[in-house]
Amino acid sequence: MGDDELVLEAKRLIDALAASPRFAGSEEEGASRALCTEKLRKAGFTTTETGFDFSEWPGRFGIPLIAAWLVSSIALVAAAGSTDPGLGGLAFMATTGLGTYFMFKRRANATRDVKWLRSRSTNLEAARGTPKTWLVAHLDSKSQSVSMLLRVSSNAILMAAFGIETAVLFLAQLGILGSPHLGWFAIAGIIAAIPSLLCFVGNESPGALDNSTGVAAVILAARLVSPEKPVGVLITSGEELDLAGARAWSDGRPKGALMINCDTIDEAGTWRCMYVSRPQALALAAEKAAKKLGLGLRMGKVIPGIITDSMAFEAAGLPSVTLSRGTVKTLARLHTKGDSADRLTGSGAATAARILAQMVEELA
Repeated sequence: MGDDELVLEAKRLIDALAASPRFAGSEEEGASRALCTEKLRKAGFTTTETGFDFSEWPGRFGIPLIAAWLVSSIALVAAAGSTDPGLGGLAFMATTGLGTYFMFKRRANATRDVKWLRSRSTNLEAARGTPKTWLVAHLDSKSQSVSMLLRVSSNAILMAAFGIETAVLFLAQLGILGSPHLGWFAIAGIIAAIPSLLCFVGNESPGALDNSTGVAAVILAARLVSPEKPVGVLITSGEELDLAGARAWSDGRPKGALMINCDTIDEAGTWRCMYVSRPQALALAAEKAAKKLGLGLRMGKVIPGIITDSMAFEAAGLPSVTLSRGTVKTLARLHTKGDSADRLTGSGAATAARILAQMVEELA
C-alpha cells in the first residue's frame, strides 16, 4: 500500500470512528466496533467478540479519590512533621502504606469486584494464525470536566509536593535541617489537587486522537504485516474506565503474549514508546522499526498521570509497550469536545501503522 493511499485510508477510518462520542458499552461504540470487525474480516482475520461485566465506579471516581488521598497525605504529614519530625515520619509511613494498598494493590481488581455502577461492554479480538504478538488499541472515548493537560499537571505537582515534603522531613530527622515548617506543602497540595478533585467523566468527546487514531493504526498495521506472519488484533473497550476491557481480557490468560498498544497519535510531536517496566524484546523491536523507517523514537516510562492499557497487561504479566505521539497541545485537546477528526489528516496514524507493522516483523 502506497503512502498516499495509506494516509487516505487512515483519514477515512478516523472520520468514521470519531463521528460521535463512543462511551464504553454504548450503541455508538457498538457501531464503531462493527466497522472494525468488517475491516479486519476483509483483511483475512478471524474475529471474536467477548462481552465482560465491570464497574464504572473506579473509572468515574478513581482520579478524584487518588487526588484526595495524595492531598490528605501531604496535609497529615505536614501537620505531624511540623510538630515532631518523628511523628511526621510515622504519618508518612501510614499514609503511603495504606494508599499503596488501596490505590494500587486493590485497584487491579476494582473494575471486576466493585458492586456499584455495574455495566457491560465488549472486546473485539481478531487473529491470523496463532498469534504471540498482539496489536492493541482502545475504542471507547470519554470527556472530562478538565482537560488531560490540567489533570496530568495536577497529578505531577501533587506527586512532586509529596516527594519534596518527604525529603525535607527526612533531612530534618537526620538533623541536617532544623524544625521544618511544612504548612506550605499542604497549601500547595490543596491548590494543585483542585483540577483532579473536580475531574468528572462525561460522554461529549468524539475521541479522534484518543483513540480513533490508535484504532485506525492497528487495523492498517495488521493489513501491512506479511500474510504468512501470525498476528493478533485486540480492540478493547472500557480503557477510559480504569482499563476495564484490558483487565478482563488479561484475567487468567497464559503468559507469553507480547502486547503492542497504540494510544493517541497526533501529527506533530515526538514519537514515544512507553512502558511500565522495560520489556526487552518489545523495546528492541521498536528501536529497530524506527531506525528502518528513519524516525526518531523516545523510549521511556509512561508519563506520570497517563493511564494506558499497557498497565493492565503488565499487571497480568504480559509484556507491553504503548506507541504514542503528541505535544502539550495534544494533552490540552484530549477528553474535550475539541478532540475532533477535522483537525487530523491521517498522516500520523498512517506512519504509526508502518511502525507497528515493522515491530511485528521484527518480533516474528
